[in-house]
Amino acid sequence: MSHEMRGAGFSRLVQGLCTPRRLLVCIGMIVLSCSLIASRQIIAKSPHLVLTTKHLDLGEGKPNELMRGGLTLSNSGGAPLVFSIERSCSCTVLSPGNGTVPPGGEQEIEVGISLPSQGIRTVRLVVKCNDPRNESVLCLLTARCLLPFHLKPQYVDFGQVVESELKALRPIDITVSAAKGKPSSGLDFLQVRQVGDIVDVTGPQRGIDGVWSVSVSARSPLRRGEHSGVLEFSLPDSDLPVRVPLHVEVVSSVSIIPSTVFLPSNQGSSDVHKVNVLIRAPLVHGRVPEITLSSAPEGFEIEDVSTVRRGLYRLRLLVPTRAKLSPSTEIVFNCSGINEVLRLVLASKY
Repeated sequence: MSHEMRGAGFSRLVQGLCTPRRLLVCIGMIVLSCSLIASRQIIAKSPHLVLTTKHLDLGEGKPNELMRGGLTLSNSGGAPLVFSIERSCSCTVLSPGNGTVPPGGEQEIEVGISLPSQGIRTVRLVVKCNDPRNESVLCLLTARCLLPFHLKPQYVDFGQVVESELKALRPIDITVSAAKGKPSSGLDFLQVRQVGDIVDVTGPQRGIDGVWSVSVSARSPLRRGEHSGVLEFSLPDSDLPVRVPLHVEVVSSVSIIPSTVFLPSNQGSSDVHKVNVLIRAPLVHGRVPEITLSSAPEGFEIEDVSTVRRGLYRLRLLVPTRAKLSPSTEIVFNCSGINEVLRLVLASKY
């Protein structure tokens, strides 16, 4: 085969591979890959709090006994995690109450609760930190004196729920059985009372095996934020009720990650800072919502919005280096078709 024939065959092969449709597919894959890399870089440069549990059961003990346990705070992010812990009751032992966790590091927290004379004691711990995704995390500590009957579970946590999905959330069943050595007929007059009004309660209902059940479902609607309550189980001859803590966190279907971006004070050779953030927002009538600037200093503009995956978008904001910013400048975005606003704080790092 001559050189001319081989050259012509290679040219036809290249032309077949470089059709407009295939070029668009290649370009799209490259853009998607770049978006994923940028989103990972944003997340990797921030501290990220990981808590071993949001509810620590310290078990049963004698009246006035100090029940001890431990929590582990981990930092899976790329920057130091600065934290402090607030407690709701002086009956709680806590050490250390604040500190700094390096990237990839852990901090053991020793905790303890002094039991009451009867019943159950629940303490709220609020871990506050510089993680832009979890600036405040709630953890409940529970300890109790020996119970007149058995409850399972002894803590109901619906977790973090998007507000539009509250109605579809599955209920949680609490079972109540007689304590060891006591007849199940002793539960015939079981009473249940709610404190906090954050759930709908069905029951108690008795099963054929003598075990009672109570169905608990998160109430809808609930305003955004963390909600805590208590279910009190009691018998007529009991002085104190047995309490089951309740917890649910309702979050918006629209959010921005991170919510705070630190800008360097030195201008360098560029006229603008390019700020990359991720925006989570649902489709509106099957379409990607239009994201626009609602409130920002003069000269700010959105350079690009691209789709990372369904419901997650990457936004690049151009910030003039000579713009006069306060120590914490708030930028407000609108999402078309969604009655929500997104707030981004720009702060000077050094």
